[in-house]
Amino acid sequence: MSGANFEKETLQGWTCDKLQKYLKERNIGYSNKKKEELVQLCYNANCLDIQIKDKEDPLLASKNRRSVKGHTFPDPFDSINSIQWSDNLSTLPPIDFFDTTTFLLSYCGWTNDRVKRRKLDNSYQLHCNGHVHSVQISNLDHEMVYVRARCVPETRQSSESYKLWVLIEKTGCIHSAECSCVAGDGSCKHVVALLYGLNEVVSKFEDRNDIGVTDVAAYWSKPKRVCRPVEVENLDIRIDTSTPLKRKPSAAAGYTPLKYLDKPKIEKDIKKLLRDTKTNAVALYTLSDSEEDCSGDEIEIQSYPLNIIDLINRYGVEKVYENANQSYIENVCELTKGQSDNDMWYYQRKGRLTASNFHSAIHYKGDNPDNYIVKTVLGKYHFTSEATRYGKFSEPLAREKYGAKMKQSHVSFYCKETGVFVYEKFPFIAASPDGIVNCKCCSQGLVEIKCPFQMKNEMPQDAMAKNSSCVWKDGKYVLKRDLSSPFYVQILGQMAILKLPFCDFVIYTNKGMNVERIPYNPTLWEEMFTKIKDFYNKFILPILN
Repeated sequence: MSGANFEKETLQGWTCDKLQKYLKERNIGYSNKKKEELVQLCYNANCLDIQIKDKEDPLLASKNRRSVKGHTFPDPFDSINSIQWSDNLSTLPPIDFFDTTTFLLSYCGWTNDRVKRRKLDNSYQLHCNGHVHSVQISNLDHEMVYVRARCVPETRQSSESYKLWVLIEKTGCIHSAECSCVAGDGSCKHVVALLYGLNEVVSKFEDRNDIGVTDVAAYWSKPKRVCRPVEVENLDIRIDTSTPLKRKPSAAAGYTPLKYLDKPKIEKDIKKLLRDTKTNAVALYTLSDSEEDCSGDEIEIQSYPLNIIDLINRYGVEKVYENANQSYIENVCELTKGQSDNDMWYYQRKGRLTASNFHSAIHYKGDNPDNYIVKTVLGKYHFTSEATRYGKFSEPLAREKYGAKMKQSHVSFYCKETGVFVYEKFPFIAASPDGIVNCKCCSQGLVEIKCPFQMKNEMPQDAMAKNSSCVWKDGKYVLKRDLSSPFYVQILGQMAILKLPFCDFVIYTNKGMNVERIPYNPTLWEEMFTKIKDFYNKFILPILN
């Protein structure tokens, strides 16, 4: 499949298994992706001509998982190693929920949605039902700790238990894991079930400052597995069994399984049917034809946050700040995730000057009230080209590669996509960064990814050499740090609006990637913000007000 060119229609005819295999062969992550997303990733990979990666030797992969800073620890289940194991878990590192969540997001490929619904996941059920057992710990050199265990298979409970281990730093950061199941790489439900149990063990030490954890012995408390026969009518087959089962209504209570339909809607449907059949039935003259009973859709339309144009029309300019509060800003961000694939993203940007237009706005010298920037902001002018289309479908792959690169040098690094952020101080402007990044060593920041179409087959430094936003400094090309650089102006605006201290500027081509960390400059932002406000108040606000 490596040399073929596929149209999207062809890929849409593939099964999910075939799409996942295509991505796996090219070392492209696909965890928890829906079929539409898998098709898009495969299409992008095919357009970029990403070749099949050589399969990694399982033994070498296992060795790499057990390697930390050049030192390789022995296999925890190898009978000939000299590792000393203990059932006493009192020396367990302080693994908290943040450590586990970071591992799920960055190592296991979980989404934020799946983390929120973790108690419905099979891994949590394995933990609650006592499948994990024989948990032991070993303190290693280089400030590392091994935890090994066994896990009874979910379906074939009479089969041999899976062997699993986790390598943890003394700080609580989870380095890697492995399991003898088919997945093997430690991202499976069996390892996650073990981590839930370790979190519970750690939580029992209420105050680690007053009572040293080594002063009190701690052993694995395996939940009692209950397996007893029940009558079919009492069988609970729900996914989430953490809430009490509702009592079944008796026949005497007049229970009916039929879905409730309100009378006005039924009458309206009947009248429409009679009218369509052109009958002279008397019901046509007696049934209500009022539109008052069908206002549900109108109510629902008002449930989402209004964009800046509708806010001004409804409340006036003076009330915009009052209505665009923190709750409004959070709702806008949440509802616009997916960005250009989300209609709400376009709706919320309309009427707002966004970071991608900041450079044009602060350097505009004309007096035309209907200039191209105003047309863009009001949605009258939508520019698209082969370059913008290329950038759109290349960005997900670039983000995957960027995340993999950063995980090599940053502790618990992950990158998440986001939506539109409205500026709290001036809600007439907004920003849509390519991602929010986080790690234990650098805290939170942004990433802005550029995929230059004309230079897609050149080295990133060569691509930067041909871009006016970049300059030669200290033996390499870097981003200009002044207001003459369109990329820098966009990035500075994003950092200011999101109140974050840095942004990773990424240039991605088929030949590699250049990552440069750009710090926030409050002085330049104040100068820039003044010009942005002047432009908005002069050209855009008079049209909206």
